[in-house]
Amino acid sequence: MRKCCFLLILGVISIYPFYTAFSAPSDTTEMITFPSSSISVTDDALATRVNPAFLGFRGGVEAYFLYPYLTGQDSITNNSMGLAIKLGGLGFTGEFANDGPQHFNRYTLGSGFSLGSGLYFGLSHEWYRVVDWQSSWNVGLGYRPLPFLSLGSVIYDLNEPNRNGVNTYRSYGASLAVRPIGHRLTLAGDVLFTKRASVAGQGGYDYGDNLDPRLLADLSLFDGFRLTGDYRFKSKYLGIGVKLAVDNLGVGNYRLMDQNGDRPMSVAYAHLTSARQPNIFSPPSHQIVEVSLEGAILEAEPPFTLIQWGKKGKTLQQLRNEIQAYADDPRVDGLLINFNGVEIGLAQMQQLRRALEEFKAAGKKLIAWSEDYTQSEYYLATVCDEIHLLPVGFVDLHGLAATLQYYKGTLDKLGVGIQLIRVGDYKTAGNAFAFEDTPPAEAEMFNWLLDDIYQQILTRLGEGRDWTVEEVQAKIDAGPYDTHRALEAGLVDSLHYYDEITKTLKDSKYHLVSDHRYWAMEEYEQEWPDIRTPKVAVIYAEGAIVSGNSGSGFFGGTYMGAETIAKAIRTAREDHTIDAIILRVDSPGGSGIASDIIYREVLRTTEDKKNRKPIIVSMGNVAGSGGYYISVAADTIIAEPGTITGSIGVIFLKPNFEGTYKKIHLNTHTFKRGEHADALSTDRPMTDPELEMMQEAIRNFYDDFIGKVADLRGMSKAAVDSIGAGRVWTGSQAKDRGLVDLLGGMDLAFEIIRGKLGIEEGAPMNLEFYPKQPSFLVQMASGIGAFFHPPMPKALTEALEPLELTLEIYDGQPLLLMPCKIEIK
Repeated sequence: MRKCCFLLILGVISIYPFYTAFSAPSDTTEMITFPSSSISVTDDALATRVNPAFLGFRGGVEAYFLYPYLTGQDSITNNSMGLAIKLGGLGFTGEFANDGPQHFNRYTLGSGFSLGSGLYFGLSHEWYRVVDWQSSWNVGLGYRPLPFLSLGSVIYDLNEPNRNGVNTYRSYGASLAVRPIGHRLTLAGDVLFTKRASVAGQGGYDYGDNLDPRLLADLSLFDGFRLTGDYRFKSKYLGIGVKLAVDNLGVGNYRLMDQNGDRPMSVAYAHLTSARQPNIFSPPSHQIVEVSLEGAILEAEPPFTLIQWGKKGKTLQQLRNEIQAYADDPRVDGLLINFNGVEIGLAQMQQLRRALEEFKAAGKKLIAWSEDYTQSEYYLATVCDEIHLLPVGFVDLHGLAATLQYYKGTLDKLGVGIQLIRVGDYKTAGNAFAFEDTPPAEAEMFNWLLDDIYQQILTRLGEGRDWTVEEVQAKIDAGPYDTHRALEAGLVDSLHYYDEITKTLKDSKYHLVSDHRYWAMEEYEQEWPDIRTPKVAVIYAEGAIVSGNSGSGFFGGTYMGAETIAKAIRTAREDHTIDAIILRVDSPGGSGIASDIIYREVLRTTEDKKNRKPIIVSMGNVAGSGGYYISVAADTIIAEPGTITGSIGVIFLKPNFEGTYKKIHLNTHTFKRGEHADALSTDRPMTDPELEMMQEAIRNFYDDFIGKVADLRGMSKAAVDSIGAGRVWTGSQAKDRGLVDLLGGMDLAFEIIRGKLGIEEGAPMNLEFYPKQPSFLVQMASGIGAFFHPPMPKALTEALEPLELTLEIYDGQPLLLMPCKIEIK
């Protein structure tokens, strides 16, 4: 009811000549009166006409519908109208003037964009219809270095067009605005320098001879209600106005008059925005936000695609930010989390669980519901105050199992030979091709990994449900569970349908809001930027490491191209506006040469005296072998307890199909110059001398690897070798052995950056993400390609992905590769 009354008031205001705003007295080419504006303040759709530079201040879509009118004592006359549209940094205005001595249509097309460091630049072009006037160009600059200061300047009629046979001169506008108490109060001063020649007996004047300075004040008493007033000192014109807004709609009216109250000029308008304008009708309190966790939890934001196959998950950073926003919002009392097939790694689970724990520590409620819980979903659900399950659901709590596959026997039958060279018995990445069963060293390593991961899971489940480790282990040994056994064992608190849960919450006077609705409309940006806010580059180094550019595989997965990531690090290092770098590594390794190229750029960042800035590595689910190689030169290395890392070692794999060719009667003949010209040929195995040379090369590469780790981690080479030689560790084990510095996630990385930059805990930082997304046309082409390439069954892609990876990175060079992929399901 209150909102309806308010909208009625808006309608009255939009047609009643009450709202007045200041504009310069119009000449015959400026018959459309605009709402009060300033060269340094106006940054909405009207900026196209006022200062095109500030079209680049905010994104989104906006539109003004202008209804100018002249008022007599008892009449309102109007034959004119105006339109202003803004699409991101592009703006268009149309003015249709049918009152006054001249009738004309004027169109203005403008563009504005940010130059960085609070500086904006814009250009606009005006042209006319109905009248035969030359078009003109305007150019604008804007500068907003601080939240309380804005400056603007414009050159109008840059090309000095001819109108009615008279050449107009350029006009120069300048403005300064301040906000002494934030966006609630804006004070601005504008001045326009003009020149006019003597025409038909009318006297002319030069720049500075006819100044008419203008002062503007803009006051927001409360959200959704804004008063404006401005005054021109020489001509003594006064404008006073008001604007009311609700969500996406704002309406207002303005009037301009002289000192005697004569010559009133007014305009009513409607202002539409894609972003939500603050208003007194804020969302209700006591909200429970319905959050759906589904699909793959990503590291970097994927490129835009026209066709989306399957569920699109959110990025881990996006989830963290959203949970933090819910925690900070006093209107939100809790979250109702629907676990709906989320795909997430252990390190990501640990960071997401920590974010939920912080939300809960803020005194807010967490409720979990699912049709059936996977083990990873149940790990997250145990942090919640209540765990509910569908009456015919399932809790798949079953423990850990690692199954390794060995292909040597199969390859032997096919006549495929594999020659494996490695340093250390624990460098097991090639074991699947060279052994028929698990060697003792590999079995030992997988046991210590599973022991540590299992203990981490037991501890967290026990903390969430107030069980001892022994109790958790007993419950896991009795799993998995159907609904009734899950309820009897205390794994869940109740068996209910989702609608029953929501009804109970509504009966408890909570307002349920879906996460989609909560985030559907962003707030209209009103604050000015602060260039003093530190800028941090976040570089996502994700996927197997290959030479060249990053990309994605045919069977799924992503590849980290050395050229792409090295360029991203170099660009961030050399960008003077960036204060620090976070390298987010989620990689099993890959090409040794490609790894070294990325490592070199990280090292240069720490050694570059001219562009020295902190670089922090935050490890994701896996950062082993080549993934650790590219991380070791960073100032600080952070890993989650469940991160899989280490695997300091090198392997070389050489396949040959000599036996296969004989089986199918395929004959080859090689002509060569040089004893070892065909050493890497798949027609034959390598000879003993060739194997010895390659063994020496691999040994040298390994020696260089452990030497770099020793130098950068303050250890001896012997100490590194004792924890290297291919040994894989969890993040907690790696910290105990000096391979990583701290346990945590991106949240900890941000706090370390704040400490190094000397700013307080939790202070805002601007984030710049790398690598940059492909161009829009490239993304469109990828989307079209995705339409003709629907995904294969997940089980098939998981089986074929390792083979594709091997073919992608194999080119006869040393490999820094993890032995396998470890997932918690």
